[in-house]
Amino acid sequence: MRRNPLLWFPQFGRIAAMIQGEEWLIEGFGCRAASLRDMNLMQALCERVIKELALSVVGEPQWRQFPGPGGVTGLYLLSESHLTCHSWPEHGTIAFNLFTCKDRERWDWEQALAAALSAEHVSVRRVRRGIRFAAEGNGSAPAEVAFQDGDSGSPPSVDRIIAGPHSSPEQRSART
Repeated sequence: MRRNPLLWFPQFGRIAAMIQGEEWLIEGFGCRAASLRDMNLMQALCERVIKELALSVVGEPQWRQFPGPGGVTGLYLLSESHLTCHSWPEHGTIAFNLFTCKDRERWDWEQALAAALSAEHVSVRRVRRGIRFAAEGNGSAPAEVAFQDGDSGSPPSVDRIIAGPHSSPEQRSART
């Protein structure tokens, strides 16, 4: 029997199953302008992320160097999803977006951007995509979740999620 990990949201008093992946939104501020214009440095930084997180590149990365004092934009298509990089030397900022279909270890963006770009501040946000609450209160069809007991105080696992009124006859009979 396949079990999906659960996420506990104490502020909502709900448990949800993670279905689709996670997205990391990274912003660096106070970076050296010259570094943000250096396409080779940006490529090396992205290649380091890919290597250290064991990501798989599909095809050739796409890069664009903007003219004059402009920055660079890079895109890596990954078998797990994508990694993008955008820099604004005129503002001393850089942004990365990493979307993966599986949980990954948190990468040390703060240390890497401070070392490579002299970033003074780094913001790292993680957004879990495709979360479906076990009991939805927004007017959409409620979901019913069968739980397996967790061990050592950990949250339980989801055995199955059965949709509400839009479920199939087989799913509705399985609930009773």
